[in-house]
Amino acid sequence: MSIMSAKEIGGGVPSNVTPAGRPEFDVGFASDTSSWAPYQKLVLLLCSLVIVLDGFDALALGFAAPAMLPDLNLTKEELAPVLAIGLIGMTIGAAIGGILGDKFGRKIALLVSTIIFGSMTGAIAFANDLPTLGLFRFIAGIGLGGALPNVTALVAEYTPQHRRSFAVTLSLVCMAVGGVFGGFVSAEALPALGWRGLFAVAGALPLVLALALFLLLPESPRFLVTRPEKSNELRQIFERMRLDVPSDAVFVDRTESGVNKPSATTLLRPPYLGDTLLLWLAFFGCLLAVFMSFNWLPTMLADAGFDLSTSSRGLLTFNVGAIVAAVLVSWIILFTGSRLPMLIMALGGAGGALALSRIGFDPAAPKLLLLTALALLGGCIVGLQVILYVLASHVYPTLLRATGVGLSAGIGRVGAVLSSFIGAAALSGFGPVGFYYVVAAAMAVTAIALLLVRRHIPPSAKSEATPAAGT
Repeated sequence: MSIMSAKEIGGGVPSNVTPAGRPEFDVGFASDTSSWAPYQKLVLLLCSLVIVLDGFDALALGFAAPAMLPDLNLTKEELAPVLAIGLIGMTIGAAIGGILGDKFGRKIALLVSTIIFGSMTGAIAFANDLPTLGLFRFIAGIGLGGALPNVTALVAEYTPQHRRSFAVTLSLVCMAVGGVFGGFVSAEALPALGWRGLFAVAGALPLVLALALFLLLPESPRFLVTRPEKSNELRQIFERMRLDVPSDAVFVDRTESGVNKPSATTLLRPPYLGDTLLLWLAFFGCLLAVFMSFNWLPTMLADAGFDLSTSSRGLLTFNVGAIVAAVLVSWIILFTGSRLPMLIMALGGAGGALALSRIGFDPAAPKLLLLTALALLGGCIVGLQVILYVLASHVYPTLLRATGVGLSAGIGRVGAVLSSFIGAAALSGFGPVGFYYVVAAAMAVTAIALLLVRRHIPPSAKSEATPAAGT
């Protein structure tokens, strides 16, 4: 079969000609080597906003806990099951959301997830007892968990290869941005509106965003190419990406590697089995450490004698460190690959937790040392969690991407679930010292898993194809 010239197909997309004489437009190659057009950046922006509000709503219970516990006459031990059941919901949501995204489309899965977590977080404002609080938090967790794998897949599939790791990082670091945003909102809303007002705000914002997603967010081209009846929609998307598509083109994806349909069982067969199990272990350890801090840090600071505003700002500082570290490391990965930077972050998280156990929490002492330590720890722990999603999106091909990322996050959420009980037990039995020993152990496990992963992201600055002009 003859090969069309670069200019004839899609502004640089090579293609074969079908037996019927129609050119093949390679969707995978076009997506990988295109310029990073404004339309693709709009996808990044919309997905990032979802993650900002996902982060805010995921942390809302931790922010509200110091005010909620006395108002509802609850103890930390009684709140732990509610934190756990919310994380169980996230576990289920991450697994199901990824599978549904691969089967029915990333857009519809993301839209439904956003509506679920927004409406149920808002409903918590009306909870007056523990069972009702737990029910709303569980359903909200399903939506919170379902959003992440579909955002990861959409951003990865709309970003050219030479910018992909950085773009996925920018979207997922918005989980920490959501924590920062939530810290500011909580510091102002809790004294003025109470914890019920905080949940009302946290629930309303995602519902407004869901309308924007419905109107503006496109479906993934690499998902649409598996649906021949969607060829007109696919053509419009590439035109908005500023690529020329011949009117009689047949859409194909020649960049995929041996996966014909999405199936969770494929993850547990060669060549993916080893990296799948190691990713699950890394997600487990890292999410255990992340959610121990997210759920219990404000309460731990409040118990030490800090006021509500300072308790919220402690978690805010923790998330600021995550934002800086994740963006910096995503840039470093372009030149070094992912193995060494991720290993350093994991070991830094373990060492930072041990250091923080020595510093202690004294309201009378200068706050700068404590806040600096929290920022560094957040950078290593939460920053690493963001990069883990980037790594998972690299390990799996398109047809398995949302499923692979979702199941990795889902298994990892088991660690997050356990963090609710382990955190409460550690604080009650051993105080902050025991608490941070557990965090250090979890990060050590994560470091071992990352050391053994085979399909790390290569140094893209050297190995990736030269992008099209205009990037």
